[in-house]
Amino acid sequence: MERVVFFTTGPACTLCERTRSDLETLAARHGFAWRSVALHELEQPVADYLIRAPVVHIDGQLAAEGRIDRAELEQALRAAHGLVPGVESGGSGGANP
Repeated sequence: MERVVFFTTGPACTLCERTRSDLETLAARHGFAWRSVALHELEQPVADYLIRAPVVHIDGQLAAEGRIDRAELEQALRAAHGLVPGVESGGSGGANP
């Protein structure tokens, strides 16, 4: 079963198409499976998702919605325990004042 589920309202949703493209890119890069669910095809659509789409769930939990940028999506995937490798910590992260 896919850990990542992408809920979309369909091809007329430009935000959905951008998120779909980002998911395809990240999945190809990091090798995780995901699936897309068209809300209008569900027997009982989640009504509020129709106005919040796109919506991404990871491991059954809401991870991102609405205007989702690739960095936000990648951060949510990284937080999901191994879907996207994290950056090793321990660097200075910048200059101190």
